[in-house]
Amino acid sequence: MTDTGFRIDVDHNEFMGVGDTTVDAIVTITSSENATPPSRVTDTGLAQVIMVDCSGSMMGSRIAEAKRATRAVIQNLPDGTRFAVVSGAAIALMVYPAAETTAVADPQTRAEASRAVDRLHAGGGTAMSSWIKLAHKVLTGSPAEVRHGLLLTDGFNQHESRETLTAVLDECQGGFICDACGIGDDWHGNEIRLIADRLLGTASGLPEESEWSDGFTKIAGEAAKKTVGDLTMRVFTPARNTIRFIKQMNPSIVDLTARRTELDDKTGDYPTGAWGAESREFHVRVDVPPIQENDDRLAAHISVLSGSTELARSMVTARWSGDTMLSTKLNPKVAHYTGQAELASAIQEGVAAAKAGDNHVATERLGRAMQLATESGNERTARLLAKVVDVDVDTGRVHMRQQVKSVDLEMADVESVKTITVRRNPDSGGE
Repeated sequence: MTDTGFRIDVDHNEFMGVGDTTVDAIVTITSSENATPPSRVTDTGLAQVIMVDCSGSMMGSRIAEAKRATRAVIQNLPDGTRFAVVSGAAIALMVYPAAETTAVADPQTRAEASRAVDRLHAGGGTAMSSWIKLAHKVLTGSPAEVRHGLLLTDGFNQHESRETLTAVLDECQGGFICDACGIGDDWHGNEIRLIADRLLGTASGLPEESEWSDGFTKIAGEAAKKTVGDLTMRVFTPARNTIRFIKQMNPSIVDLTARRTELDDKTGDYPTGAWGAESREFHVRVDVPPIQENDDRLAAHISVLSGSTELARSMVTARWSGDTMLSTKLNPKVAHYTGQAELASAIQEGVAAAKAGDNHVATERLGRAMQLATESGNERTARLLAKVVDVDVDTGRVHMRQQVKSVDLEMADVESVKTITVRRNPDSGGE
């Protein structure tokens, strides 16, 4: 295979005990700076739609700061970037350009867009599905290779049901990637995560208005680094093998299992969104029938495609051994990401319990989360949790802090899916 700038590495528990039937592998996909699929070199680059919350809760300093931050994003758009601005309340409206399309960034269009943003005002309710529908319409009409939305909201989706929002997100899957950001202190972390998860983006929170300008610009800048859109991970499993799940584990947890596009009874495609120069890690779990000791079996064949062009491939194999010293040895990456998944679940369950008034469950779950974050070296998550729980350094006992701010719970929730890679061993220099 010619050098496409992509590669796949596989880490897994190499040996299985006799009778074991589950293969766990961490699949690392890496794209280099020069990764450009041959079939896409003529496509234009990035199209970006900024969705700004203009509901009634944004009145006062919030709308003023949101406008300033949106102007900063616009002024930092590289020349040639296709872009649009949408205002969101109970309905969505085009801010710039006036038509439901994109403009091409240059000094004139950036100035025009900034003036249009200056005219924004706050009022009305919140129905985010309308914002997403309009962004989808604008972006799917663009010829850009990478189509990106940035949704900014200071509230929760109070004027439509969660089912309505979820249905629209499902309809828009594959049309564009969307980063969602909660701003201020009244948003719901699980809604921000839902939008980012379904549209293969990132979820984040910026409680302080002073953070908005730099935060928005950083998110938009990360999207501008994406050069390849709509990469697919294709997984083939031999007869009698069954995929239990496929989850992106780093940089954030996204369950791709239900997003499989069936090609035949052995082969399925899983969307991974747009890529720049980066590495991502995926947990692939496959059930296989047990075979004889010392025999090998293919668990899965994994490839990465852009359109119909294969960019990289690798295999996950299984070997059965009667030597318990071999079969009980856990691969460090598999163990690490199993722990990171438990950490995310513990935070989400703990936050839900705290919001429901169940202090006992909240304390137990968030205490477990703090333990996992500390053990894995996930310092950012530990700092967020420290705003919610106290840990007695002498006894290790955990209790909920008095007067926990609701936004601190939401920040822990929205950041729960962000993971870290395996810590390197300073003695060995390896992972």
